[in-house]
Amino acid sequence: MCSAGGNRNGRVPATPEVGGTEPTESSAPRHRSRRDEMVLPRFAGENPGSRARFELGDLDGAIADLTESMRHSPLSEVSRMNRGYFRWLKGDLPGAIADFRAIIESGSGNINRRNSVCHAACWLYWIESERGQNRAAEELAQTMEKVDRLGPTGGPKIWYRLEADLLLGRITEEQLIAKVAVPADRRGDSNRFQALFFTAQLRRRAGDEAGALERFRRALQIPNAPQFQPDW
Repeated sequence: MCSAGGNRNGRVPATPEVGGTEPTESSAPRHRSRRDEMVLPRFAGENPGSRARFELGDLDGAIADLTESMRHSPLSEVSRMNRGYFRWLKGDLPGAIADFRAIIESGSGNINRRNSVCHAACWLYWIESERGQNRAAEELAQTMEKVDRLGPTGGPKIWYRLEADLLLGRITEEQLIAKVAVPADRRGDSNRFQALFFTAQLRRRAGDEAGALERFRRALQIPNAPQFQPDW
């Protein structure tokens, strides 16, 4: 499901910005808290070195490895997606936005890239809403409309569509969690992990820190959470 934004202390704003002018982003570096890094969905990417550097806390090295991978495989969505995550963690919002937008723009008309587009669009929504961009929800809805025009969404690809529906307020967190209750396998564990992660972030955004922490803890209890992999 498309995760989650935070302010400079690793928390999302208590209430989303829905109007007014977009605030100017400070040039000061922004870093996520270690707690947020521990619950952030982990994506290995195509470069094992980047994963190792990430685990060691070397975000600059991980980003450099992924950039090198993309130099050899410029169409790699996995490397670009991961670089976007790592840039977000580092606080490089313009860089993260550029990576996620590139995935959306290059894949919006390709049914085989629908999953990646949905996922990138959800992450872009979180980042833009974090920055106070009042068109974030509208932009996510427009991307989902383009995805819907490609044809019915089924199988594992339905997951990221559900994530977008949650972020847009079209389904409740209870409905989302119920929809990912099966299958009872690694894919199901991955989806349940992300469902809890995103519902936790929404709780945090609403000011319910206790509810957010409870969902983060439940997410970390999912058997495959430490080795979470996406279903591209």
